[in-house]
Amino acid sequence: MKKPYRSAIESCIINDMNHVVRQMRKYVFTLVSAVLAISVVQAGQTYEELIVPPKDPEEAQRVRVWLDLRRQANCRVTVDVLDSRGRVLRHLMDRLMRAGYYNLYWDKRDDSGRYVPSGEYTVLINDCGNPTYTKVEAAYRPWEAESGLSVTGEPSKPKFEISLTQDSALVSLAVTTVKDDTVAVVLADSLMMAGTAEIPFAPDKRTSRGAYVVKLSINGGFVREQRFQYLP
Repeated sequence: MKKPYRSAIESCIINDMNHVVRQMRKYVFTLVSAVLAISVVQAGQTYEELIVPPKDPEEAQRVRVWLDLRRQANCRVTVDVLDSRGRVLRHLMDRLMRAGYYNLYWDKRDDSGRYVPSGEYTVLINDCGNPTYTKVEAAYRPWEAESGLSVTGEPSKPKFEISLTQDSALVSLAVTTVKDDTVAVVLADSLMMAGTAEIPFAPDKRTSRGAYVVKLSINGGFVREQRFQYLP
């Protein structure tokens, strides 16, 4: 059967409609990607990070969230940290879990990554639609809420990013093995002002591949550490 004839105007209209459809698909894809990206940012700690307790036993007790899950089948469990007005500051966890006993440890940050003010907070645990409440406390040592440490760059060339929100900090930065043997002293009692500094890791050529720990010490007291992989 012979195809119906299309005029030049009809062809232009069809081409324009196809173009619009393609643009809409791109827009939807971009929108979905953005939503997923926001979800990843708001997730904060991964589950693996959530279950690692702070080294200080008192701190671990203050921020610990204990889950007592008792049912036959897997169930979706959500854990949210609320302020004094009942507003959600942090969506701590949302995942399917089996029955059992679990400990989670809050890093005292809200969904935007900022440290919350000192004080007591309520935790809402929703297990299969059964809400329960518990308490956690945000308490800080000097320079804990005013400093940050992260590892950036590729594993072959890691960089250490130090951020401070106050001036006049005496900073030391060292890299150790996971067994706490010193590998390199990157900074030793260096005076730093408020801002962000990025320092490349340039170890001895004999430094082997593997897992290491970078430790930030401020004013000889507070220590923040971050584990990273060095793969030259």
